[in-house]
Amino acid sequence: VIQLLLAAGAKLDCRDIRGHTPLFAACLSGNVEAASILIEAGADVKVKDIHGKSLLLQSCRKATPEIVEILIVNGALPLPNTPDLNLPLFAACERGHRGIVELLIDYGADVNSS
Repeated sequence: VIQLLLAAGAKLDCRDIRGHTPLFAACLSGNVEAASILIEAGADVKVKDIHGKSLLLQSCRKATPEIVEILIVNGALPLPNTPDLNLPLFAACERGHRGIVELLIDYGADVNSS
């Protein structure tokens, strides 16, 4: 369905009232296939909602390790040694998402950052 919509001219950057794009919807619902298709089509993995919360941060709170890894591999990880790098780690810890915590540590999150 996504490919059909994209072929018909659907925009990747359209937003709902929360500032969520189609990629936000795919990631937060845990739809790995949809997220992959949207990213392949050029969806912005560094997008933020109307509150300034990144897709990666929200995914660390609500999604699966597979979704988080897709985002990281496609450039969603903040620059090393910035506070933004550890916000996703804190969010995953807060929600008890062990798999996401392990993944973020593997990709360089600083467990001693405050």
